[in-house]
Amino acid sequence: MLNLGSVVTLGVDLHHAPAGAKGVVVEVYNRHEMADNTGWFILFDNGFADGFSAFDLEHLKVHDTGEVDQVIRRYRFTNVSRLHQEYLDGWFDLALGKR
Repeated sequence: MLNLGSVVTLGVDLHHAPAGAKGVVVEVYNRHEMADNTGWFILFDNGFADGFSAFDLEHLKVHDTGEVDQVIRRYRFTNVSRLHQEYLDGWFDLALGKR
């Protein structure tokens, strides 16, 4: 099960992220209206971010690398605009293997 700070790789091409892209879980949230109610918001190394259900994770072959970034474990997602700015500022570089 993925947790906040879990580092993942994408198994298939997805919209704006290619297969093999590295990502980090920046939010675990409750999808109240869904039977499968847990969702994971993942930021990928190219700056693309999206929310995923358990079905999505399986279908897209999202692989948990077993790595957990301890800094990101304390991250608090507030909105996409802020996430994007923090990505541009390099806040996620270590977790995403960019430095």
